[in-house]
Amino acid sequence: MSAEQSLVDSVSSSAAASSNDEKLTQVITQLRQVMDPDLGSDVVTLGFIKNMTMAAETGSVRFVLELTTPACPVKDEVVRVADRHGLRIHMVSDGGIRPNPHPLVEMVIVTSGPDAADDWIAERIGDGDIAITNDIPLAARCIEKGALVMRPNGEPLDATSIGGVLATRNLMTDLRSAGAITGGPAPFAKKDRSRFLDRLEQTVQRTKQRG
Repeated sequence: MSAEQSLVDSVSSSAAASSNDEKLTQVITQLRQVMDPDLGSDVVTLGFIKNMTMAAETGSVRFVLELTTPACPVKDEVVRVADRHGLRIHMVSDGGIRPNPHPLVEMVIVTSGPDAADDWIAERIGDGDIAITNDIPLAARCIEKGALVMRPNGEPLDATSIGGVLATRNLMTDLRSAGAITGGPAPFAKKDRSRFLDRLEQTVQRTKQRG
């Protein structure tokens, strides 16, 4: 093989790799338009997309889509605050959640069902407890039990605000189902994580002072 032929082969290989990278980037960009209506972020940011590959022969892209609770974007921040104050955490799921080794974390696996995890939480939560969720119907149930509720972006939900938030959530769900809305809220950002950490710390401190 001549030096000229080697150079041509190298350039062709590089061009093919670049083309594949561009295609994968396009797929990821499209997946960022797929929103989880309860978590309020896209499936890429939430970490639902796993093992993305491209077939060299056909150029087809394959990936695994995991819709499980380990995607909670602020679980590390929750554990950090809980550790600082000696608070027990219940991480509730109907399966697929990776065990957390921290001694203050209790992993709760419920039987599978559309609202099994929500039911477990709502039946046990009470006054002074803090629920971290983007599931608005669950948030409403927790507020009824006297719990404090916060979304992963740091937004507090209470008896005054939950009615309007729930109505908006139901309206947006209907509009998406009808195809009137194809996008979603802004992706979860670093500032959301920072705001959540600050507000959770403040909420815990107020609860301890009150209690």
